[in-house]
Amino acid sequence: RVEAERRELERQRIERERERVEAERRERERQRIERERERIEAERRERERRRPALEIADEWARLVAAARRQVEAQAARAVAALRRHLDTNWRQRNENHAPVPPTGLFAVFQRPAYEVDLAKYERRRQRLEARQAALLRRMRFVEQCRREAGERLAEARAARAHPQLAAEIRARASEIERARKIQQQQQRDRQQQERAKTRKIERDNSQGIGL
Repeated sequence: RVEAERRELERQRIERERERVEAERRERERQRIERERERIEAERRERERRRPALEIADEWARLVAAARRQVEAQAARAVAALRRHLDTNWRQRNENHAPVPPTGLFAVFQRPAYEVDLAKYERRRQRLEARQAALLRRMRFVEQCRREAGERLAEARAARAHPQLAAEIRARASEIERARKIQQQQQRDRQQQERAKTRKIERDNSQGIGL
């Protein structure tokens, strides 16, 4: 009898354990389903919240255009400053006259002073010519950057000012491209419809005149 009671208690314990495990499994499954439902709902809300691809693309284009104007203005100021330096340097070069060699009876005594002045003149001439070349290189570099890298600089400036929009533009690049293609196709379709309508009106008018 004692053994039978012991086996019954063990059976009950095993049954309770099985029920507990099953209840935990069902709870985990319920939580998984709930998380999945919440994820799907969040994605739906996000899709509804997101602005149309072309709308954010147009806004980004406006911001980049504004940044491009700022880059252009900065480059223009830099070139103008370099031109002023070039003009000043060129004027100093023209004012840097070589000393006149001494002549006459006292030339032999004036020669040492002349050679000192000549050496100063040469050093100044070389310094001004090197500065002129460096200024020209810098001005050509700034103009080249403005021509070739202006768009990249403008995009980088816009991205620094609007990092979230820049990230969205990168993330939705393929979507924006598809939307652009659809928009262009719709424009072509409308143009074809307008041309067909115009041709029909012209045919109707010509037939009316023939009657």
